[in-house]
Amino acid sequence: MSESEWTLETLKYMLEQRMDDQDKAVTIALSERDKQVAAALLSNSKRLDEMNEFRQENRENTATYMPRAEAEAAINRLSDRITEVERRINVGEGPRLVASADSERLRTLQSREQFRTGRGQGMDAVWIYLLGVVGLMSTVLSIAYAVTR
Repeated sequence: MSESEWTLETLKYMLEQRMDDQDKAVTIALSERDKQVAAALLSNSKRLDEMNEFRQENRENTATYMPRAEAEAAINRLSDRITEVERRINVGEGPRLVASADSERLRTLQSREQFRTGRGQGMDAVWIYLLGVVGLMSTVLSIAYAVTR
């Protein structure tokens, strides 16, 4: 370039053009940044909503849990019962406790078996009576048929 090509007007034009280009670039960059910020805010909002749902579900589940004091009281009651059973076994009451429980189960099973057997015998008797009635009717019909001939 020769010196004659550059004038104050061309320099001014060039600087204004550059400033306009930079303004456009900054505007585009700010616009893109605003879009990214909006996307990040939306993503964060969704994440917070999901966390709130999780917290609510956790609260609902926790409400169904047994309180610590109640659980400890139940454990203590069971421990006392176990200690009492161990004491009875050590004293000699254990075999009687087991024998009485076993004899109760045996009586229950025996009564069930008797009921089932009795019902089965009753059904056998019904079939025998039914077969006898059918046989008697066929005999009567045979005699009546023979007489009418």
